[in-house]
Amino acid sequence: MENYQRYSKFVEDWKKARFPARPSEEEMPIFDNLMQGYIGKKLLILGSTPEFRDLGFKLKLNVTCADINTDMLEGMKQLMQFPNNNEALVKCDWLNMPFENKTFDLVFAEQSINIIEVKHFGKFLNEVKRVMKDDGKFVLKSIVLLEQSEEEILNKAKKQKRDVIYLYDKICNMPKHYKNNQRSHKEVSDYFFELVKQGKISQTEYNEFMHHFGAVCNADLKLHALLKDEFEKILKTHFKIKEILYGKDFERHSLHPIYVLEK
Repeated sequence: MENYQRYSKFVEDWKKARFPARPSEEEMPIFDNLMQGYIGKKLLILGSTPEFRDLGFKLKLNVTCADINTDMLEGMKQLMQFPNNNEALVKCDWLNMPFENKTFDLVFAEQSINIIEVKHFGKFLNEVKRVMKDDGKFVLKSIVLLEQSEEEILNKAKKQKRDVIYLYDKICNMPKHYKNNQRSHKEVSDYFFELVKQGKISQTEYNEFMHHFGAVCNADLKLHALLKDEFEKILKTHFKIKEILYGKDFERHSLHPIYVLEK
């Protein structure tokens, strides 16, 4: 009961979060398929993503979660459909993980790289490569930036009847919102409030955005990203890109490619 009370507010806020903060329903079959055929093998999850942890349990993998935040490791258990008593929960920095070389058959990361400064992307990828077996697979979902105008995004969203979450993702992942390859969620909420004042989105849309992402904005999480070509150039210096996958609705998922990487 003590642990439930400790994490309950955090978990309730995270329950409200939607894609792109969490995997979408369209992406889950992709992740499921990429985990298939590894019964009894070792899976490393970089972070505390409950959806990945449930897949690991369902598909009978040997699951280890690595996160520097113990609140995330413990709290996300409440969002799992299948709490796994055999999980190993390891508090650590992804740039210096306490695992031996060539330990894991699979490594899964849900935008984990995007909470690391760009200058450390290479070190992050090297560390993943170190702990992954020679025939292993690294599944990395990432944010990438694409050049589009705000007017183009707003017009396309209106024409396609997209919701405010689509607008949030497209507009706030424009390169102009990244200063030195970094953006702040607090600045995102301020920017969306400006869009209300300009009449580009409604107060109702803004309220919906804050319902789903208000807690993240208030925590002022920083994200780090590069233009797609620049990011893939870095990936290719450390891994072979076997596949690049997207949720079925490509327009919705275009800034969130799922990279299947091998040594």
